Amino acid sequence: MGFKVTRDYVNDNDKEIGTVSAVPSNPFQWHMGASEEDYLYKEGKIKVRLLDEDGNVYFHGLVDDTVFSAELFLDWGMRYAGATNLDLSMDDWKKERGEEEHPYPSKDGKWVSLIG
Repeated sequence: MGFKVTRDYVNDNDKEIGTVSAVPSNPFQWHMGASEEDYLYKEGKIKVRLLDEDGNVYFHGLVDDTVFSAELFLDWGMRYAGATNLDLSMDDWKKERGEEEHPYPSKDGKWVSLIG
């Protein structure tokens, strides 16, 4: 359950980075019961983005799920650039939750707050 960075707005605006290894170098940092295979990106199509506390977008990405993969992406973004929040695309929110309204949509209505 990994992630892929599709846009980097920190270093080179609108440049695709690709798959980033989320496997911790120290086994003590691994999630309980997780194996190396669990950290690998499996071509998930759930769209997310990372932001800072001021709402500046740092990265867009794809994750395999909205729990483990999303947490890995945010953990990576925190260490790499200081990201503090992860938003889920409104389309993917609706796929997971139907027409349930989210209490914190973005101003443009395209994203919802998921973690942070």
